[in-house]
Amino acid sequence: MEKGRKPRLTPAMKLKRLQFAKKYKDWTNQQWSRILFSNETTIQQFASRKRTVRRPPGTRYNERFTQQTMKHPPSVMIWRAISTQGTAGLFFLDPGTTMNGKLSGIDEREAGVTHGSA
Repeated sequence: MEKGRKPRLTPAMKLKRLQFAKKYKDWTNQQWSRILFSNETTIQQFASRKRTVRRPPGTRYNERFTQQTMKHPPSVMIWRAISTQGTAGLFFLDPGTTMNGKLSGIDEREAGVTHGSA
């Protein structure tokens, strides 16, 4: 069984997070209500994993010891955002597109923003 991996925070990353927290610790709810937090992620259909294979010498391409792979598996980029006002709809972006280029032309109705109760 393969262990899960997660990126480690470097000292510089930790410092930036601490600076952010100190800078905004006294913000009011009204100030935070103007902020939209967003994230995008890419999901790949046939995730490739490195595996160690032990095989007898001279059998490198023997079908018994090989596994088919795909060089460029299909993938999709997904974007979503949250704020104190609620969540934005889930966007499935076209290949080669980032949300940065799309945000300026999207209004709340198109983004599917739902307003929760305060």
